[in-house]
Amino acid sequence: MAPFLSCILDTDLEQKTAVRKECIRLMGILATFHEGIVVPHLGKMVASIVKRLKDPDSVVREACVETMGVLASKLSDGEDESQGVFVVFVKPLFEALGEQNKQVQSGSAWCLARVIDSTNDPPGSILQRMLTRTIKLLKNPHFMAKPAVIELNRSIIQGGPNTKCFICCNDKHPRSSQE
Repeated sequence: MAPFLSCILDTDLEQKTAVRKECIRLMGILATFHEGIVVPHLGKMVASIVKRLKDPDSVVREACVETMGVLASKLSDGEDESQGVFVVFVKPLFEALGEQNKQVQSGSAWCLARVIDSTNDPPGSILQRMLTRTIKLLKNPHFMAKPAVIELNRSIIQGGPNTKCFICCNDKHPRSSQE
């Protein structure tokens, strides 16, 4: 498995767009049919997808979003391990939100939204921290991918009951009943 993954993870801009896109999609196909074999390589796979978010071709970036959803739906079902697997997905994507590249920011936000939407019962404590950070990003005048982060916030809010409680309990401006 490792030599094959090495081949599909190391694509670069010299390859044609179709090759780059299909190499990304192959990761999702591998996860669909060989879940147990893929898990040890998940960190490398996610890192490769994050790297592909810099691709100038939107078809490749869309394949990244689709594949992150497939990986999350197939590999985050384990009860005890799901939080660890969820972190493997979320951490590099969240770090990519800090890059000063609009394509990377948008792509990572869309990937994060897809991971949350595709994960069965994502960890509420992580979603709460993510929501706090994404709200700060929206307030940052230098952040370039605000529409994608708004969609990410939708996914976070719908991601679990703990997040909804967090929003209600931390509302600093309670609405007056007279309004």
